[in-house]
Amino acid sequence: MKKLSLYFLLLCLSYTTSAQDLNARVQVLTPTIQVTNKRMFDVLETAMRDFLNGRKWSPDAIAPQERIDCTFILNITNWDGSSSFSGELQVQASRPVFNSSYTTTLFNVNDRDFDFSYTEGQTIDFSDQNFQGNLSAVMAFYAYIIIGMDYDS
Repeated sequence: MKKLSLYFLLLCLSYTTSAQDLNARVQVLTPTIQVTNKRMFDVLETAMRDFLNGRKWSPDAIAPQERIDCTFILNITNWDGSSSFSGELQVQASRPVFNSSYTTTLFNVNDRDFDFSYTEGQTIDFSDQNFQGNLSAVMAFYAYIIIGMDYDS
């Protein structure tokens, strides 16, 4: 019985230490793209959300209620019909104000010239040591900026 209790305790502790850092909402907009099948953009949105929320960005243990709320809005303005995209990326992060019930904007940027390649179903890979692609590099850059600003505030 003691072994079972210890195992359960270790399982619970490992779950809390593997909590991720960001609570990112991702939206992919395509107002100027004329296509009948928007599945490609839905898959891209899901891949971006999974990339941001599914990765441990810092070595610190962060509880689920401490995750940093952020929004990534990708407005695609040009698509070659294959894998090359151009558009704008707006990134915003907010945090709660101490001893209050409201939040304040911590970071807000509009990247007006964002070009990247993505094929449907592709996993978005990131390495601290190697450049894997512009999409993952830019999202990781903003994730690290958001975490750094949150730590500094």
